[in-house]
Amino acid sequence: MWVRGVGILCVFLCSAFSLAEQPTVKRDTQFPVQLRQDTPTATAKPGSALEFVTTAGVLIGNGIVVPRGSRVLGKVEEVRSRSSAAGAVLRVSLHRLEWDGGGSTPLNAVVIGVEPSDADDNPLWRHLHRAVKGRPTMLEHISVRSHIVPEPFVDFGCDRGDFILRRGVRLVLLQIDPERAPVMFARSPVLEVRSPAK
Repeated sequence: MWVRGVGILCVFLCSAFSLAEQPTVKRDTQFPVQLRQDTPTATAKPGSALEFVTTAGVLIGNGIVVPRGSRVLGKVEEVRSRSSAAGAVLRVSLHRLEWDGGGSTPLNAVVIGVEPSDADDNPLWRHLHRAVKGRPTMLEHISVRSHIVPEPFVDFGCDRGDFILRRGVRLVLLQIDPERAPVMFARSPVLEVRSPAK
């Protein structure tokens, strides 16, 4: 009986230590990501998986640096096609961060920025694009709105009709605590990250 009791205690303590050591992403941590697959509003369905990869190493807290190429997992929450009077909308949530070696942690992230696409790294493309307002992001004519609520989500929208969220789109994510939202969101739970190009 004593041996059995010690065994149960050991299992309990090991579980407790494991939970205590589970890494978490510190609130207000920012990290750049890139989408890995095309996601068209014409065929996407609620529950469809999305996968991004980090484009730089990120210090998430407690001395843990998540390497470049780590996976950010999300899913499609809602799709409104071009038949909607408000235009097409792709609503997504970003809920998990995973990295090589079996590391993973929950996310509560929203988009706070859009970065130039890989095409902007090409000198010829940069030269040709100087005559055009702005820099290429692969989100031309697409709006981006982040909703800071207890279960945060991001709306990508286009009033011209169905669109494709292209593989290679680069975004900047922010880990949030909806109960203690950053000062920038104090006046409104919706952050207008990007308005569609005219």
